Amino acid sequence: MKILITEIWGLGDAVLATGAIRRLIEQGHDVGILCKPSVRELLEDRLPVVKWHVFTFPWTAHRNKYQFWKWPWSEMAKIRRSLSHEKYDAAVSVRADPRDDALAWLAGIKRRIGFRRWPHWKLVNEHLGIGAKRHRVESWEKVASYLCQENVDGTPELDSVIGSEDKLVLHVGASVSVRRWPIEGWRELATRVKQAYPMAEIDVIQDFDGYGSELSDIVDHVYDTVNLNQMVDILSSAKVVIGNDSGPTHIAASVGTPTLTIFGPQLPELFRPWNDKARYIEGKPCQYKPCKDYCRFSKAHCIQDIDAQQVFDVLSELLRQSEQSENTHTLK
Repeated sequence: MKILITEIWGLGDAVLATGAIRRLIEQGHDVGILCKPSVRELLEDRLPVVKWHVFTFPWTAHRNKYQFWKWPWSEMAKIRRSLSHEKYDAAVSVRADPRDDALAWLAGIKRRIGFRRWPHWKLVNEHLGIGAKRHRVESWEKVASYLCQENVDGTPELDSVIGSEDKLVLHVGASVSVRRWPIEGWRELATRVKQAYPMAEIDVIQDFDGYGSELSDIVDHVYDTVNLNQMVDILSSAKVVIGNDSGPTHIAASVGTPTLTIFGPQLPELFRPWNDKARYIEGKPCQYKPCKDYCRFSKAHCIQDIDAQQVFDVLSELLRQSEQSENTHTLK
């Protein structure tokens, strides 16, 4: 069967789908993916996909997404035609997003498989239930199990040839500012780590806008510009990766690196990195969570009020568990 996977949002979302996609390919299905350019950059050499449809849809922007007069209508029409030309037997999306379903319908794909947001939504004609609050990996497992007609393990997995080194990697950025833990928190965390583990190496991957460069005076190294393949190597070589709720923590977990994720407005039960060595700090309570990253306050208290001591305590426990499993005591 020729199957179109629709995952047009972020890197982390795409990484969470990789296990299910691998199982579908192993079962002999031809898989095409509709995604953003960054997803293709990350996965093209790691998944034997038959066709990449690459486009950044305007409604995936964080701001001004519905300025219809600015939408690239002609380019969107080309994408629709390319999807139609491939003659997919089925289209799959797990977001319960009517825009995904409409894309498949407009491309003439007969079988549209996924989850409904509303009970009588007709654009999904093979529905696996209402879009329930389950972890994204569990949703992909359900779809893959349905298509493969057997239970599927959808654990995300990316290939990397780099072995673990005795260093901590901090990925301090996020594509949306309300998911960023403040630099002051990162600085205090690095200070506490240096005091408790004097021999520890701490590296920082700064964000695309330079966020994180302020830590250069306290950490061992700051990576200012890295491509996605370089990032995979850096994350896979770390003893532990600490980061915000963003794509790199999912990448780290998918290559087997222990992770500590600092959550703010999102819900970890739905989007935590899928790895038995993954830990997280849940954002402070807020009546509006999850707010889809549109904070109603002048300050995102859910993440900015997280205390560095709390993060350090969870990190210390994760390091102890990691060292016990490896029977090493290197970060002393």
